[in-house]
Amino acid sequence: MWVSIHMGGCRFGSRVAVSPPPGGLIALTGMARGVAAQHLIAPDAFDLAAAVQACQRFVERSLAAG
Repeated sequence: MWVSIHMGGCRFGSRVAVSPPPGGLIALTGMARGVAAQHLIAPDAFDLAAAVQACQRFVERSLAAG
């Protein structure tokens, strides 16, 4: 699924075609697993909305064209 989203973005110019999908997928999976683990272990110990926002910014900046 993530590869098709990335490749679709490359076709429409909103993603950089040379950025390797596997590297981005590893980072995205790691972030999702980390946030999920933290939420399961101690949900009151961190701000879930801030973590999601930081992950979104990371993904947008790393895959942004230009």
